[in-house]
Amino acid sequence: MKKIKIIGIGVIFLVVTFSNVTWAGPADTEAIEKELRELKARIAEVESLKGKLDALENKVAESKSRPDPDNTADEKEELDEADIKVGGAFRFNYAYKDFQGPSRDKGGDFIFDHFRLNMDVVYKDLILSTQYRYFGYMHIVHHAWMGYNFNDSLQGQVGLMKVPFGILPYADHSYWLGAHYYMGLSDEYDLGFKFILDNAPWDIQFAFFKNADWGDSSNKDRYSTDVVTDLNMNQANEETNQLNLRIARTFDHGNSNKTEIGVSGMVGQLYNSITKNMGDRWAAAAHLNGFYGPFNLMLEGAWYGFNPENPVGVDDNTVLMANYGSAYLLASEGVLLTANVSYDVPVAWGPITKLTFFNDYNILIKDIAGFSDTQMNVPGVVISAGPMLIYVEALMGKNMIFLGDETDPMGAGSPNAEWNIRYNISIGYYF
Repeated sequence: MKKIKIIGIGVIFLVVTFSNVTWAGPADTEAIEKELRELKARIAEVESLKGKLDALENKVAESKSRPDPDNTADEKEELDEADIKVGGAFRFNYAYKDFQGPSRDKGGDFIFDHFRLNMDVVYKDLILSTQYRYFGYMHIVHHAWMGYNFNDSLQGQVGLMKVPFGILPYADHSYWLGAHYYMGLSDEYDLGFKFILDNAPWDIQFAFFKNADWGDSSNKDRYSTDVVTDLNMNQANEETNQLNLRIARTFDHGNSNKTEIGVSGMVGQLYNSITKNMGDRWAAAAHLNGFYGPFNLMLEGAWYGFNPENPVGVDDNTVLMANYGSAYLLASEGVLLTANVSYDVPVAWGPITKLTFFNDYNILIKDIAGFSDTQMNVPGVVISAGPMLIYVEALMGKNMIFLGDETDPMGAGSPNAEWNIRYNISIGYYF
């Protein structure tokens, strides 16, 4: 369009110029020649303008044929931008313990439970997940791992991550968790690498863990339950070189009903820093996790054994375990049986949308002569209200750690142990 306008202006310029020419005789030849020279100069100016116009048009066309470098940078930045999600939670807890005089006298205690921050990142096929938790008496990294999606079915992870064993992600409905957690057989996190093949209906997970949470077996401030050392007790064993394999298959029954059936296995070593010898440990489990309308049914049997290389005088029938800053002895051999059931009831009570009633039961049968079994039963309800989850539970335990005053409940136990109850209300807000 600009070219047409300039050419048009040039034509008008020539017409006007020629219209001013006076045709004269020989006497006016010199004047005519002067006007011709001026006219040629003006024509040359028009040609020059036309050349500049052609050059500008070529540059415009060339710029349109290739992307704008500035816009390309913006598009690249947008395409390369990672998806980052940051969240967290804080929880409060009320507890009334019928087995402790101060708790009975005060009518229980209401405490700050913990505050957490978590971050999950997805960048193309790279992923990252981490969570930090602060308790009133300790702070921990709950998990921290990096991963890569090789394809839609296969994922690899490295770092501090969940151990694939038994019912996942939790083998219970209670906020307090079940006996398997306090044995290191559920909701466990260790340091290593893992491969997850999630190709429905199959879920296969293989992992190698070099050691437990921190690589410091003397640190009892940990989320997971692990074998720990305490040289004051001549307990010098620590976990190392652990292999895990979990294979599960889900059977669909229509109308969102499904059943997962699976088996798990673990083998690992126990290094004793006093004897400098290597012991071993193992565990195996079979489980069923079924969802049938509002019902959920969990069944699991887990067998385990520890074979420590202790110094002379240290009992091989127990190993020292720890979590949440506390240590206790666990029978070195046994079988744990779990039977949990829950039922969802949708409601519309203001912000409350669902009630989940449940009962979780565990029994640890210790395979050592003279040792008394551990039992735990937890009836309760989970109240769902938007970003809030409230657990109302009655934690009943017999020879169960943290649920009684017995000195060695999960080790030798006591044949005269009674059922103790902790009434627990846990209130959490997630953001």
